Amino acid sequence: MDEIPRWPVNRNMAIDVNLKVATLLRADGQWNVEVLHDLFPVKEVNRIVKLPIGKTSDRDIWAFTSWFIYS
Repeated sequence: MDEIPRWPVNRNMAIDVNLKVATLLRADGQWNVEVLHDLFPVKEVNRIVKLPIGKTSDRDIWAFTSWFIYS
């Protein structure tokens, strides 16, 4: 969606950094838009719900190194 990585955006500065994608899904496997709206600005929610939901298990991913480039 983005050509370059960007900083995470959220509405709540006290967000759980261990939050997994599975927490953002309903029981039927679709995005839980209510939860997304609690955590992210509207513009970000609109981007998130366009992402396809895969079957891969959750894992930690961070796009930036401490010098702001991919490792």
